[in-house]
Amino acid sequence: MPVIDDFGIETLALGDVAEGFVIVKVDTLSIDAWIRTTLSDAGMHETAALGETIPALGVGQIVQCNSSDFAVGDWVYGLMSAQTHALLPATGLRKLTMQEGIAPGDFAGPLNVTGGITAWVGLIRVAQIQAGDVVVVSGAAGAVGSVVVQLAKARGARVIGIAGGPAKCGYLLGRVDKRLQP
Repeated sequence: MPVIDDFGIETLALGDVAEGFVIVKVDTLSIDAWIRTTLSDAGMHETAALGETIPALGVGQIVQCNSSDFAVGDWVYGLMSAQTHALLPATGLRKLTMQEGIAPGDFAGPLNVTGGITAWVGLIRVAQIQAGDVVVVSGAAGAVGSVVVQLAKARGARVIGIAGGPAKCGYLLGRVDKRLQP
């Protein structure tokens, strides 16, 4: 397991904001399982080199802008990485429309692409789960499965969760219903 001494903090100048780029003040990062695969050859994507910033999807607010697609103050979602400020190409960002009751960080949590959107589309749009339905969730402790469980319960469905071992099952039982703790 990583320990704090495995990580370092560096202060770097971001430089000029070239045409088509923005500087984003990072607000919230989504700590997802795929990050681990960027630190090894386990994923179907590029591997982060030793000593480089750890990649992570996140939400931030534009503080400098040289793109006609965005403005200073816009909230965006994209590959921010583990840093306080990021110089990013505007083409890799999605502008967020803030609505009352939704905080910027919510887009890096349950509403993110990894869990929320996938869970919502599969459960609500495709399966059209309703009160009284029974939903079996394989991987109920994972990024998508944990959101499926919550969405199904919120709709009044009975949920049967499957998870990879006693620790994960115990965690789920403790979170779902305090009366069912082992």
